[in-house]
Amino acid sequence: MQMRILAWALLILLVAACRPTTVELPMLVGTEREVMPAADYDFTQERLFAFERINALRFERGLPLLRHDPLAALAAQRYTQAAGEYIALTGICAHGDRDGKRSWAWYEDLGGDFSWAGENGACGIVGAVEVVNAWMTSSGHAALILDPQAEVLELGRWSANGWPVWFALFLKDASGPPPAPVSTPTIKPVPTLTLVPVPRPSGTPTVLSTPAVIIIGGVGDAQLRELCARRDVVCIQR
Repeated sequence: MQMRILAWALLILLVAACRPTTVELPMLVGTEREVMPAADYDFTQERLFAFERINALRFERGLPLLRHDPLAALAAQRYTQAAGEYIALTGICAHGDRDGKRSWAWYEDLGGDFSWAGENGACGIVGAVEVVNAWMTSSGHAALILDPQAEVLELGRWSANGWPVWFALFLKDASGPPPAPVSTPTIKPVPTLTLVPVPRPSGTPTVLSTPAVIIIGGVGDAQLRELCARRDVVCIQR
């Protein structure tokens, strides 16, 4: 019995050791409100400003710059929208969507993989630079932004009934699904023109090599007589 319990304990430890490491900091909560944007408003510009600000802070400290990942960008924005809608419903600024999933779980659902992930969040801060500066005033959030092992960063931005919501997803060893194979178009070969010799007809007409000079009237002129005397000229008198 003790051996069985020990085996189960070792299995649980092994599974826990194989799971990727995730880091989550408490949400920063501000008091700013914004005009609720249109439902189809694109927050890409704000997200890029925050991304560039974070990389500038890392550059100043000699840290590796973070890179974009298209799959992580999709996961971060979809997660932020889902979490923002749940925040609007509950009125509580917190991590997670209505099912309790975090941004890295959304990344995994899209087919991504990673060895380490972290998430910063904030509510009630409108500007991209302002939210990064707010994170940098918190030692835990700043440590995540400046973590040397982070390689990928994507941010999500949403408006929960006028309450700005931000989430930042950090990843290490991020790897999405392999790209779909590009089908190579089939190039049809150009048909080769075969020259078939046309047989000559059996009754090939004979071409006279000697021209005929038809003389109207009699041959009285000395030059005409001389011309008709030539072997290559046949004179026919009419």
